Amino acid sequence: MERFEFTEEYHLGLPDIDAQHARLFDLFNSLIEVEKRGAAREEICLVVDELVDYIDVHFKYEEWALHDCAYDNLEEHRAKHADFVRQTIDFDKAFRHHGEDLSWEILYFLRQWLVDHILVEDRQYVEAMKGARV
Repeated sequence: MERFEFTEEYHLGLPDIDAQHARLFDLFNSLIEVEKRGAAREEICLVVDELVDYIDVHFKYEEWALHDCAYDNLEEHRAKHADFVRQTIDFDKAFRHHGEDLSWEILYFLRQWLVDHILVEDRQYVEAMKGARV
């Protein structure tokens, strides 16, 4: 799997959100890099921890901003975040506690979810946030 670049197509025009999305791409790329070079499980766990922690920070910020601008579909958006977090925790448990490998299948899932979420779900709230100047 190649590096995942945060190109113009992923920009929403919301500086704080765009910066957080760029950071998610960087962390995801770190995960690809440690997997590619066959790093020790401990190092992979550190990168996974950092990614999971930052996903939590980003989702909390995004949900706060959506609440602040009275976004109509906040609960649906929050539910999609919660579902992703559950799936990510399941992958983490399988890797960390059951000795499963961090497979390319999982990395593709994470990558595709992030792309779809930004390009489809997050684009739906842009006008609401810009209108509220969040």
